[in-house]
Amino acid sequence: LLMQVATTRAEEKPAEWWENADLGSHFPELEALELIGAGGMGAVFKAHQTKLDRTVGLKVLPPDLAAQPDFRDRFDREARMLARLHHPNIVTIFDSGTAGPYAFFLMEFVEGMNLRQAILETRFSAEESLGLILEICTALEFAHAQGVLHRDIKPENIFLTRDREGIER
Repeated sequence: LLMQVATTRAEEKPAEWWENADLGSHFPELEALELIGAGGMGAVFKAHQTKLDRTVGLKVLPPDLAAQPDFRDRFDREARMLARLHHPNIVTIFDSGTAGPYAFFLMEFVEGMNLRQAILETRFSAEESLGLILEICTALEFAHAQGVLHRDIKPENIFLTRDREGIER
């Protein structure tokens, strides 16, 4: 695994869009707690939904992409597809829409780490690896049976959590 190291001093590096996002004024019912991850299609924040007193995930499409009909349509399709899927190994979506310049969806917050982090931090036995593969394949099979093709399966998009019995999922 190769990692690129930034050599630019912090004050010279341009801010990413999410660092300057005024989420509080556009999502008054949410308190953004931390950035979980960001990529080409947006950023995901851990947030507190004050009205229901629960932790949620907030996926936000940046304003420049939300303003483009093709990206907005793709984002809306993703939200609708996720909303159709009810499976223990697939994150649940609660809501989607627009708030100011942002397209968003609100989803279940998954406590744990992504598979990439787990691979770097943990040595999995053959049995554990096969168990994880089975869990992933079960979720994908369910999604495919519902007509949903993920198209972005990668370790960063697979989260490992512990169920009530302490088993990695």
